[in-house]
Amino acid sequence: MTYPDYDQIPALNFSTLKHMAGGPFNYAYRLRNPQPQTQTMAVGVAVHCMVLEPDQFNSRYAICDMNRNSNAYKDQAALEAEAGRVILKSGEYADICTIAASVSNNDKAVELLTHCTTEAALTWTRADGRACKGRIDAYKLDPKPVLIDFKTTADPVPHAFQRQAYNMAYYAQMAWYAEGMVEALECPFPDVFIIATGNREPYETIVYHVPVEVLARGEELYLGWLDELDACEKSGLFPSRYEGVQELELPAWAAVEESVDFEGLEMVE
Repeated sequence: MTYPDYDQIPALNFSTLKHMAGGPFNYAYRLRNPQPQTQTMAVGVAVHCMVLEPDQFNSRYAICDMNRNSNAYKDQAALEAEAGRVILKSGEYADICTIAASVSNNDKAVELLTHCTTEAALTWTRADGRACKGRIDAYKLDPKPVLIDFKTTADPVPHAFQRQAYNMAYYAQMAWYAEGMVEALECPFPDVFIIATGNREPYETIVYHVPVEVLARGEELYLGWLDELDACEKSGLFPSRYEGVQELELPAWAAVEESVDFEGLEMVE
C-alpha cells in the first residue's frame, strides 16, 4: 500500500495516539496542527527506503546539490515532485548509503530482514469498535511470526538507546504493532526485534530483542492512552493534564546544599 493510501485510512495509528502522553489538550492540538516534515525526517524516510525497499529508491529520490533557497533548486524540486521524487543532497545520499551498508554488514539484521514483507500497512478493529492501523517496517510469519522495526539514532549502544526507547515509547509502539499483527494477520504473538543503526560515525548497527515483559508494559501504556482518549471523545472535552493550580517545586537536579546570599541582593520594586 502506498504512503498516501495509508494516510487516508480512517483509523487511529500509534504516531497520533502517542500525543496523549502530553495530555488530551496536547493530543487535540496536534490533531489540528500536524507537525510538518523536516528535512531530517525526510532523510530518515529515505534511509528506511534504502534499507527496506532498495529497489524503490531511485524511483522515489533524486540527487541535487543546488542551493535549496535558489530559484533553480525550487524549479528542479517541482519537476522532481511531478515525477514523484524527493530531492536529496549528495552528502545526505552518502550518509544513507553508509547507514544501509552498516545494516547489510550485521549478520543478525540481514537474517531478520531476509524473506520479510516490508512497509506493510495493517488495519484492525479493537473489541471496543475502534479502528486502528499501523505501518510495520518488516514482518514474516514463517517459520514463526517475527516483527522487526528499524530505527536510526544518534547512538545505538545500550545505555543510550534504552533511554531513547523509553523516552520515545518505542516499547509501546512495538506492542501496538504486535497487536496489529495478531489481529490483522490472525497469527500468534510475534517475536519482536528493533534494528538500531547510528546515523553518524561510526554508524554502528545493533539488534535488540524486545522481551514480552517489556511489551506488556508498552501495552499497559497505550491502553491507558486509549481509555483516556475514549473518555475525552465521549465528553467532547480535551483538558490540559495540568488543570487547577500547580505547586511550583525546584527541579530534582537542584542541589540541596546550594545557597543564595539573599542579604546581598538588592530588592527591586
